[in-house]
Amino acid sequence: MRIAVALVCVLGCHAKPADHPTTTPPVATDDDPTCPLAVAGTSISAEDADGGAALVFVTTGDAAAVRARAGKLVAAHNARALDGDHLAATCHGCMADTVETPSKATASDVPGGAKVTFTTTKPDDAAGLQGMLRMHAGHLAHGGSCKMMM
Repeated sequence: MRIAVALVCVLGCHAKPADHPTTTPPVATDDDPTCPLAVAGTSISAEDADGGAALVFVTTGDAAAVRARAGKLVAAHNARALDGDHLAATCHGCMADTVETPSKATASDVPGGAKVTFTTTKPDDAAGLQGMLRMHAGHLAHGGSCKMMM
């Protein structure tokens, strides 16, 4: 019996308390400046547009910050070099690299945010672009993040 009590005491004395984490917390990664969703309170939706589609970002937070990030998204997307039917990455892992359909982007202000419209360079690609942006917006609207798109 004494051995059992001694064993419990030794094991109990060396056990880690349950309320202390045993792993290192994750390190924060760099912020994606082309992601309007990084602004607190921002939501996303997709709309079909002539020759393409649009992502609409509306916030209860800082609308100017959403608009600035939308502008950076447009600039990064439009800076991509056309290489055959594919676009070369410009910002390596940013939201702008998720739209793979050759297209041009424009940004416009909407109440409380911004709209980024993507117009395909080939009319036959419009339906595919619309479907892709609806899919991305759906994932992002339901708890996703820009990081998941990279």
